[in-house]
This record gives sequence, structure tokens and C-alpha cells, in this order.
Amino acid sequence: MGINQFTEAMLEALGSMDLSTLEPMSNFVFHPLFDKEWIEKIEEVIKRVEEYQLSPEEVAKHIKGIAHLRCQLFFLLLDLKSANIPRERRIKIATFFHDLLQLKARGDVYGKKSNIAHSSEEVEQILQKPFQPATEEIARSLGRLYTASYHLVNGLYTDFYTDYSAENMGAYDLGENKILVIKHFEDLRPSLLWETKAPCKRLTIYCVYNEVKFMCDAVSCHSQYEGDPIQGLKSYLVEVNGIPVTDHQEIGKIKDRIELLAVEQWKKLIQQDREELKRKGVFMRCYVFKDLFELVGMDWKPAPEMLEAVKGKKFAMTIWNPPPENQGEYWRKILDPTEEVYR
Repeated sequence: MGINQFTEAMLEALGSMDLSTLEPMSNFVFHPLFDKEWIEKIEEVIKRVEEYQLSPEEVAKHIKGIAHLRCQLFFLLLDLKSANIPRERRIKIATFFHDLLQLKARGDVYGKKSNIAHSSEEVEQILQKPFQPATEEIARSLGRLYTASYHLVNGLYTDFYTDYSAENMGAYDLGENKILVIKHFEDLRPSLLWETKAPCKRLTIYCVYNEVKFMCDAVSCHSQYEGDPIQGLKSYLVEVNGIPVTDHQEIGKIKDRIELLAVEQWKKLIQQDREELKRKGVFMRCYVFKDLFELVGMDWKPAPEMLEAVKGKKFAMTIWNPPPENQGEYWRKILDPTEEVYR
């Protein structure tokens, strides 16, 4: 099934997985509160996909991004063990999403060094867009736009659902030491979750670099550059809701608004009390699969049983206990759906 390769890529992306670093809560302590209920909802999706004879290609279209799919598969593998789901069911669920990942990724499926979401033909079409020549000032401004948008995503979706909205794609080799990197933000205005005044729903920053290397891991926003991305930026394009914006002053105004909103939204998130935070988290987890649920005719919103499962409960602080001396082996067994190792 290739799940071992996926596991290795995720372990590399997440490092030693310090369970206390995600704010204002961690998926490791939150998801076990409603793991059984979540898996039941996912199994209903799979059942309906089979009944309606939906093609894998159609299903894959209704999952936002490749990095998002990787992270959701990772979360599911943990849920399958914390909920003590039997082996046959574990393998079926894991196989379903792993097959979608293999279909959706155009290369480097597990995201070991890159995040390839476009074919060569699609890259050629992108390059026909109205790219603008870059300057050092513009490169710094785009860097601030990216950072502000990423922080806004943290406030909208917490630290562990950022994969739904923020994704880096590339590097795409353009020849002559040039690469294309695409930085995309999906759903910056999720009105079904928050009252928000974000200036756009979708934001995409296209960057053509010269003499610069871009690398990322399975999460895609864990990225790094070799070379100077300021001096090395040769051309760029910003799209707002799919429409090119070539006026640099207008881009600056969008950046300024998102910077302010990012601070405001983070305060909204962290100022919620424990019960509000858990309830919001359940809605978030369902929302990021909204398109998939609606494809098979399901209500995306959490069922009352799911909300009841988290109500009044403390976070599951002791469910995962990796030994400090051998965390890697512990997580490999936990994430392997064929292994009868649960905690």
C-alpha cells in the first residue's frame, strides 16, 4: 500500500513531534475526544462513494490540496488506533485515502522534497499569465503578504488545520536555473466558521526565481530556500479570487489589511474558553472536508453525537506516550494500520 513510505515522510516532516507546541490546542490531545464519531462519518463517505460508483478522480477533486490530504490521512491513522478500530476497517480507510493521495499528486507523492500539484502542461499555461518583473522592494512586500496570510490561516483554522488553507507548490523546473513556486491560500473568508472581513476568499502568489532552490516536506509550508529569494525573484503574479492584480499599491493594501486581520483573528481564537474552543475545533475539522461530504450528499456539519463526545471532557493528555529514546519506532507502529499497536 505504500503506507510505510507515507509514514516515513510524515515523521520526517514532523520531527520529534513535541505534543505541547501546537496552540491553542494540539490535534494529539483533541482528536481522541471524538475519534470514533469522526471515523463513523468518514466510513459513511466511503460507503456512499461505493454506492454511487463515484470515480477516484471525482472524489480527489473535492479535496482541496495534496498537503491537506497528507495531513488528513496522518490524523486518520492516529484516530484508527486511539479509537481501537479493528484491523480490517483500519486498512480499508487508510487504503481509500492513500489511493486518493497517489492520484492527486503529480510527483513526489509523499512530499519528501517538493509538493507537485501541476503537470508540465499546466505549468506552461500558468506561465502565460501576466507575470510582472520583480524588484527587491516587491520581493520583500510579497514576503510580508505571505507571512501575514499564513498567520491569518493559523487564526482561522488553528495550527493543525492550516494545511487546508495554506499550501506551497513546487518547485517546478523551468530550465536555465529558474524555478516556479506557487504559494496558495484557500478560503481566507470562511463565513460558516467565523465573522471575518478578509479582503479575499482565495489568494495565490506565483514566484519565478533564478539561482534559488526551493524545498519543502509533506506539509508543504515547512519550506526552505537555498540562495537569495529576495534578489533571486525575477517575476511574480498575485491573483485575488482568481483575478490577476498587477497594481503593486493595491497588493500593498491587501497585505496591510491581512496583517491587521491576522492579529485580530488570532486573538479571537485564543480568547475562547475551553468548551468554545473544542466546539469550534469540531466544526473546523468537518468544514475542511465540506466539499467531500457534500459530494456524497452528507451534511458537512458535525452530528450532535460528535459535539456531545467532546462536551465537558478534558483534553486527552496521556493517550500518546512515545518513549523519548525511540520516538520514531513508536510512531511507525502507531501509524501502520496493519500493526496491532494502539498506544
